[in-house]
Amino acid sequence: MITFEILSGVAARQDGWAAELSRQQQHLLAVLTMAGGAVVGRERLEEVLWDFRTPYPEHGVERVASELRRELRRASPDGDPVPARDGGYCLPVTQEQADVLRFRAMCAEARRVDDAESLGLMQRALREWGPTATGLHGGHPLRGLRGQWADNTGQTLRMEYRDAVIHCLAQRMSRHDHALVLDECEQRAANDPQALLDAEFVELWMRAASHAGHPARAHQIYQKAANAAAHAGDRLGASLSRLEAHLRAGGSRNGALPAAVPPKASEEAGGEHAEEQPSVRSGEPSPTVRGTINVDGVVAGKAVAVATGRAAGHIEGDVRAGSVEAGGELIGVELKQGS
Repeated sequence: MITFEILSGVAARQDGWAAELSRQQQHLLAVLTMAGGAVVGRERLEEVLWDFRTPYPEHGVERVASELRRELRRASPDGDPVPARDGGYCLPVTQEQADVLRFRAMCAEARRVDDAESLGLMQRALREWGPTATGLHGGHPLRGLRGQWADNTGQTLRMEYRDAVIHCLAQRMSRHDHALVLDECEQRAANDPQALLDAEFVELWMRAASHAGHPARAHQIYQKAANAAAHAGDRLGASLSRLEAHLRAGGSRNGALPAAVPPKASEEAGGEHAEEQPSVRSGEPSPTVRGTINVDGVVAGKAVAVATGRAAGHIEGDVRAGSVEAGGELIGVELKQGS
């Protein structure tokens, strides 16, 4: 059975064999793998493979598909590994065959099950990225590929990795593993400077430092985040400011820290003076609009995608729906903009 990888470089493997793929073949394989067995239309494939640079070569998609088919048949001679269907192409692939499909399935399951199982499942999901995935946003999915689709899809996958990390940190905080959370946050921030611009991550980091008996470190974390935000032309949110003020006033690690308050809808969307969000092509990964949730004083991330009415055959097949509840009350979500 051939396995497919896109969470680092794009690859197809079976036992000791690895496919020798050109950049265009990798691009086509990645698109079809992300589709999870669904048909991707020929016109969409032209846009992806040639990154909207028209005119597209005549029979170009057919040529790349034929080359990919020929290479995959070296390991799987029976049947057609890249069949043409309904005006496009698909990759008959099961969840077990593709790292991205396993990752997404385990993330979804981790959010459905009880807390006792959730942490282990999410940690297994993160391991799908391999040992090179570090920091808050993981490694480099689709490594080596260029273009709008590759850039957008890579960013979407990195944010899904981030959401899984936040989930694990929040689960550990709820188990009072404050020292472990502090150590992990330190390591992830050291490998990913952008982590300092993530309010949920910084708040978990500060809370872990305070509860682990290091209030001075919590102040340092806040200042580092404030400096990073200022350098990026932004400022820290109200939740972090409240937490810092509480700690500066002498809040004890054994006392109750102020609960994070979910931002208002306007704040989630970027505030009163937020720039207009860029439009998203149908079938493209959607940019993320961040929010926060608060469960027993612990900020956690939860990815909830809104059904966008994508038609069958679009590349992205990760429409997910759900809610985040505590005691039956909806307390916050993270939304993806629809197209």
